[in-house]
Amino acid sequence: MRKDIDNDVRLFFPNKTRLLLFGGNCLLAKRLYEIIKRDLFVRRIDYSENNSVTKIKSLLEYQDGDTLIFTSELLLFLSDEEYLNFTETLVDIKTNTNTKLVFISITDPLHMEKQGDSYLLKNMRCDETYVSRVDRITDTLNDTDLIYEVPSYYTYVESNLQINPVTFEGNLITPEKHAKASYFFFSDDIISDVVKKINDVGWTTPYWDSPDKMTPSEFMLKLNTPDSEYSKVVNQTKCSLTILYRKDSYDMSNGGTVANFRVNLGKSLCKKIPFSIREKLDMIIPVPETGKYYAQGLASELNKNYVEAIYKKVEVGRSFDVSDVSKRNKIIKSKLGLHKNMVKGKTIGIVDEAIFTGSTLKIVSDMLREAKAREVYFFIPSPTCKSRCKYNMQPDRELLLQKINEKDLISYFNVDGIFFQDSEAYDSSISKTNYTCSECFHKEQL
Repeated sequence: MRKDIDNDVRLFFPNKTRLLLFGGNCLLAKRLYEIIKRDLFVRRIDYSENNSVTKIKSLLEYQDGDTLIFTSELLLFLSDEEYLNFTETLVDIKTNTNTKLVFISITDPLHMEKQGDSYLLKNMRCDETYVSRVDRITDTLNDTDLIYEVPSYYTYVESNLQINPVTFEGNLITPEKHAKASYFFFSDDIISDVVKKINDVGWTTPYWDSPDKMTPSEFMLKLNTPDSEYSKVVNQTKCSLTILYRKDSYDMSNGGTVANFRVNLGKSLCKKIPFSIREKLDMIIPVPETGKYYAQGLASELNKNYVEAIYKKVEVGRSFDVSDVSKRNKIIKSKLGLHKNMVKGKTIGIVDEAIFTGSTLKIVSDMLREAKAREVYFFIPSPTCKSRCKYNMQPDRELLLQKINEKDLISYFNVDGIFFQDSEAYDSSISKTNYTCSECFHKEQL
C-alpha cells in the first residue's frame, strides 16, 4: 500500500462524513474520488504491492476518519497474504473502533488480463477466487455498515493498476462465456447514488431499472453509438481538461509527456500578446501548480524571467473539484502565499491553465495589488470557458462568464489586461492528443 493521500481540507468540511478511500487507483474508486470530493471530505490511498494493508487502521486514526470505503475491484489485485491481512484488519476495525465500512460490491467488473500477446476480458462472476473473496468481505460487515451491490459499470478513467476496456486500444478478445454479461451502469450514476446513501446502512442496489443484458461486444458497440445512453462516457474520455489540468506532468500522451504538451501550449500563447506588452514585462509567474509548465513555455518564448513568486503556504490539495464556491475560496486563500518584495513595482504576467469560476485569479490579483505590483496581466493558455460541462467533468457550479460579460473581465479582476489562447490554436494542440473535446470552450450556455 502506498501512502498517496490528498492533503488536508478537513477544516473546510467540518460537519461532513470523513471518508478514507482505500484502493483509490481502481477504476470505479478513482472516478468515485473525483466526484465524491466535490461535496465530502475524502482522502484517497492508492494500492500497490510494496506495503502492508494493515496500515489502514492507523491511517484512519491519524486522519480522524469515521468511514472506510472501498470497491471489490481491490480484491482482484491482493495477494493471498494481503487479502488475509486485509480481512483481519477489517475485523479489527469493526471490533475496536466505531468506523463505518462502505463496500461497493461489483458482481462482474469488466476486468482485463494479458494472455500472450493479447488481452482477455474476463468474466469475474465465474472466477471462484473473486466470488469467494467478495462473499467473505460481505460476511465481515455488520448492520452498521453499507453494502452497495452493482452488477457492472463503465467509466472513462484510466489507472496505473487496472486496464479500462472502454479506453483500451489493443486487441480485445471477448470470451464466449461472457455472453451472459451483467447489467452495465454508468459510473457517475452509481457514484451519485452512493453519495445519497452514504449515511445509510444495510444492503442496497441502484434504485433505477436495469437495462437489458448484453454481451461485451454489444456493450462496446453501444458506447460508440452517438446519442445512446452509453455515449456520455466517450465524451468524458475525450475531455481536454484531462490533459490541461487533471493529468500529472510525467504522464504520457501520444508519445510525449503531459509536461511537454503544456510547455508547447504556453509557447503558442506568445502570439496573442501585443509586442508593446511583451517589452515591458519583468517576469512570468505561474499559479502553483496548475500554471507552471504553461508559464515556463511562455517565459521561454518571450525571453523573460520565469519566477515562482506565488507559493503554497500549506498543502490542502486541489480545489478545482470542490462544488461550494465559498468553501473553495477559503481553501485557495489558505494555501497561496506571495513573495511581495519580488513583485513590488514590477510588471507581472500571471499564467494559469483556465478561467472557470475565476476564484483563484481573483485572489491572486488582490494579492498582487496589495503588494504594489506596477502592472498585472493574465495569460491563459486555453480559450474562454463559455458553458458548464454537460458530461459531468466539472462540478455543476456557476461560471464567471455566466455572471459577467467577457469585456468586463479586466475590471472584475482589476488587472491591466487578459489574453486567452484562441480556439483554433487550442483545438490544434489538443487534436494531437486523445483529449479532443472542447465543447465548454465553444458552446454558449443556453
